[in-house]
Amino acid sequence: MRRTRMPIIVLVGLISCLLLEACYRTVPNYKVWVVDQSTGTQNEILNPQAASTSAVETITAVAETQGTGAEPAFLAGDTPTVTPTRYATPAPATPIPPVTITLPPPGPSATPNPPITMQPLRSQPYTYTWLEGDVIAKIAFANQVSILQIQQANPYTNVLALVPDLKIVIPPSSESEEAPGFKIIPDSEVFYGPIVKDFNAPGVMKHFNGFLTEYVEQVPDTGNMNAYDIVQRVADENSVNPRLLLALIEYRSGWLTNGYNEVSPTDYPLGYRQPKKTGLYNQLSWAAGTLMAGSTAMRSQVLSVVTLPDTTVFRINPTINSGTAAIQYLFSLMMNRDEWLQAVSEEGFYQTYLKLFGYPFAFDTGPLIPDGLSQPELTLPFPKNTYWHLTSGPHYGWGVGSPWAALDFGPSDADYCNVGLTPVVAVAEGDIVRSAYSQVVLDLDGDKNERTGWTIFYMHIAADRKIPYGVHVKPGDVIGYASCEGGFTSGTHFHIARKYNGVWINAGGDIPFVMSGWTPFTTGVVYDGGLTYGDYTAEAFGGKSPYNVVWRDD
Repeated sequence: MRRTRMPIIVLVGLISCLLLEACYRTVPNYKVWVVDQSTGTQNEILNPQAASTSAVETITAVAETQGTGAEPAFLAGDTPTVTPTRYATPAPATPIPPVTITLPPPGPSATPNPPITMQPLRSQPYTYTWLEGDVIAKIAFANQVSILQIQQANPYTNVLALVPDLKIVIPPSSESEEAPGFKIIPDSEVFYGPIVKDFNAPGVMKHFNGFLTEYVEQVPDTGNMNAYDIVQRVADENSVNPRLLLALIEYRSGWLTNGYNEVSPTDYPLGYRQPKKTGLYNQLSWAAGTLMAGSTAMRSQVLSVVTLPDTTVFRINPTINSGTAAIQYLFSLMMNRDEWLQAVSEEGFYQTYLKLFGYPFAFDTGPLIPDGLSQPELTLPFPKNTYWHLTSGPHYGWGVGSPWAALDFGPSDADYCNVGLTPVVAVAEGDIVRSAYSQVVLDLDGDKNERTGWTIFYMHIAADRKIPYGVHVKPGDVIGYASCEGGFTSGTHFHIARKYNGVWINAGGDIPFVMSGWTPFTTGVVYDGGLTYGDYTAEAFGGKSPYNVVWRDD
């Protein structure tokens, strides 16, 4: 139910509904969204798959195309094309000393985790009646089969475009082999969290002195970047452990410890051969997002099968942990059966990790999110007595693989891609621990480290007007101004999300992203949802509307 009484300033300028937009669409495909004047809802919705949880939708975005010959949705166009080169990297402004690596001793076996509950295996097919809102990937996961297997069982039906009440055959789940149960890495090793808060990735690269120390590529939004900066940037943006990223580079190309070789060309250092994923930055960004997708899906108990490029289907072993599931899922997208089985065995990627950094479970920190965790008090990220528009409900903190940690707000005083005039402000007291690439990170726990405790992530902040690194701020201090810079967007807005110990925290989850008394909710569809404030509801919409207004009166 909507509140009928709003501040007078909310009513000014709402007669015309102009574009604000959010993190939906790339600029080349720019299209103004139209407000339905009768209902205040949007006439066009992107990523409309219905799902019960963010993890279901995350894995759906990938699984819809597995086995169909198409590139998974979240792998297309999410990072800029780069031009890799073998020219030696210019010397960094600050010399990078090599580090001395002391390997931890092997410890006890990996900590047992409660097995997830899987559906009983079926030896016979059965008929399923399609329901309104069903998603083929969700049905496939629930039945421990792949989309390809469903397609093969229904040769005369387009299972990607089904209608309610249509009946389809679901094949037996027992036809798929169970995946290995060997545990590769602990859950915490996926995240850029406390255990690696002081990890010196450039120093490690210098220590091993392989091809990475020479590598440089051209990234359009940045210019030339060396491998030191690329690894750090990908780790920062995705909140994925840089130690894990270096181990993956070594396992797939040998670039950490060896020189350049033609077997691992600069276009595809991780061996994922997609034209839109050339160069170290794109390959690592794809890998980091995929690791996050696998981990998130396993933790949410919606990852039940992996489908390999050769159409082999493995049922996930219910005894593995989410860190291992992340590795299995990543490799399933670029390896056929024999290579995949080798990679996820004790003689595969695990051995590379062991030789580089020691026993991986020596780094296990246990759960990164403690029981009973609560969010500190936060204000809305704009000044008092101003109003903004909620242009996106809960959606990905970074890439499609990450939890739905973010909300988007558009200013009332800017249209299309003009920089906003009203500032974006600090939601709490803290320290600016990162300010680069139109991104700003505010650390709230006083240790000035992004890997520990609560942090607030701002994105699409105009680069020439954003707050610099190292500044201590109070609530309401200016962070910068909303823009179209950084990532893909077609209208002025900013993106805000939370992390705790390096883990993206769902905006509409068990620890809601409450700001100035406004509480987020999700409808189960990414970008959808809204904010509630008393008996008023602001509904997310990618434009200016009377129904997505949010204001501060605290």
